[in-house]
Amino acid sequence: MEERVQKILSEWGIASRRRAEAMILAGRVQCNGTVVKLGQKADPGNDTIKVDGKSIQPAKRPKLVYILLHKPAGVVSNCNEHQWRTTVIDLLTPEIQIDQLIHPVVRLDVDTTRA
Repeated sequence: MEERVQKILSEWGIASRRRAEAMILAGRVQCNGTVVKLGQKADPGNDTIKVDGKSIQPAKRPKLVYILLHKPAGVVSNCNEHQWRTTVIDLLTPEIQIDQLIHPVVRLDVDTTRA
C-alpha cells in the first residue's frame, strides 16, 4: 500500500514527520534510485527506500506499543524538555525507553494530572 514517504520515515522511527520532510527537501531520500520529492508516495513492501544511501528494511520496522500512563503533577507531557524538568518519558523503565520512538498523545500542562 502506498503512503507518503515522509509518513513512512516517521512511522519507522527514522525521523519525525517534519524532520523527514526536511530530509526529503535536502535530497537525502531516494526511492528506487531516484531522489524523492516532497509528497511522493511509495510502497515500503515493494519499493527500495534509502536515506543517506542506507536502505530502510520493512522487517526492521519498530513494533507499535501503546502505554497508558497516569501523569503526576509536576511532570511535563512532551519528550524534549529544555528546562530540565521531569518528562513522561523519564517515568518509563529503561527497557521501554531504549530503541523506541515514543510520542505522547495527550499534551497536558505541567500541573494537570488528568486527561
